[in-house]
Amino acid sequence: MVKTIRNGLIFAAAVHLMLFAVQIISGYVMTMLYVPDIISTYESVEVHHRTVSFGTAVKVPGWAYMITFIGCVLLYAFLIKPALHHWKQRRNRQ
Repeated sequence: MVKTIRNGLIFAAAVHLMLFAVQIISGYVMTMLYVPDIISTYESVEVHHRTVSFGTAVKVPGWAYMITFIGCVLLYAFLIKPALHHWKQRRNRQ
């Protein structure tokens, strides 16, 4: 039981680290590949008035991360571990 919980926590941490890495890498790539179209951008001030937004980004509360973390642990414990165990037994029979 302890091994299952430990492996579930490691799985959840790996999923969350991968999520953050994908967000950082995709943001970096989009920033590097962005080329502004300066000529058509300044044709009308009205366009900027409608498209530019000010404020803060949506911040996900800490409890939401905790729920996804616990969900990943449960996913490992109830779906992935039994499937791995089943495949291991099936492979040993052959």
